[in-house]
Amino acid sequence: MSIKHSIKHSAIAIAAGAIGLIGLSSIGGAANAASIVNGGFETGDFTGWTVVKQTRSSGNWFITNGTRTPLTRFSIPSPSQGSFFSVTDQRGAGSRVLFQDIVLEAGFTHELSFDWFAQNRSSRGLIDAETMAFNRGRNQHFRVDLVSAGFNNWFGPSSNAGVLANIISPVGQRGRVNGFNTTTFDLTEWAGSTVRLAFRQVDNSGFFNAGVDAVSIESEAVPEPASVLGLLAVGVGCVSFKTSKVKRQKLKANC
Repeated sequence: MSIKHSIKHSAIAIAAGAIGLIGLSSIGGAANAASIVNGGFETGDFTGWTVVKQTRSSGNWFITNGTRTPLTRFSIPSPSQGSFFSVTDQRGAGSRVLFQDIVLEAGFTHELSFDWFAQNRSSRGLIDAETMAFNRGRNQHFRVDLVSAGFNNWFGPSSNAGVLANIISPVGQRGRVNGFNTTTFDLTEWAGSTVRLAFRQVDNSGFFNAGVDAVSIESEAVPEPASVLGLLAVGVGCVSFKTSKVKRQKLKANC
């Protein structure tokens, strides 16, 4: 019984070792597979980000430590993490975009995560004119998109132009916002390419504050099938050798 027990645990240890080797082989690359620069806005500015607003728009994206909007002094949540986050504020109609390009390395899975809120102070509620232009009819919403790298027609006739995926559909909660929401989104489909993550907000029917914080990407290496099979084959070979050695020792003892 003790011999069988030893063989069983040797097999488990070797298999675990093989899996560990697979994991170790991916550690070095995972850290650089994809990343967001200044995702928590902790530099106190827009380092790593680009801010664009439609011509003649009022207000913009701002860096804040929360509790009150920079221009209108409306109540807003505190940062979801750290000391700062980004928020839109305005004294009149406008449309604004906050974006960053992301390089997604091939051979990895990539999961995006970010915190957000969308506080609509208009009595008319959420209005989606299917464009991000503030001067094309009533329009009052926030959305998050993944768009093609290099895309810049933010305020064209269609809000879906250049969009690879709509991560958050047009939203705008009325009433007091008590905190941030957290959204995760799988970017693995675009591994091996560069994409543009865009936070977009438009208003022309009342005040609107959209907040963004804690933007990050978690990447994990995808083991190559040949490497996995090779390591498992080594493990099986070691188990076979161990078993044969134990059998030989048992036969010698019986003699």
